[in-house]
Amino acid sequence: MPRTANQHETMRITINVSAQLAHYLDQLIELGLYGKTHAEIASLLVNRGIEALVEKGHIFHSGKPQK
Repeated sequence: MPRTANQHETMRITINVSAQLAHYLDQLIELGLYGKTHAEIASLLVNRGIEALVEKGHIFHSGKPQK
């Protein structure tokens, strides 16, 4: 089933990871629970990490992002 379109404006970023981290991402791809590509899984994990920081009060949701 196709995914619904993202309703938020997105930006492309590039990250460099160690071989070990890439291996972990490969394992998550094989599980099939977190995404189908390295980029999908990394995006999900970054989102979850930021949500956790907001919940803990380390960073604050300020509304619309600035460019």
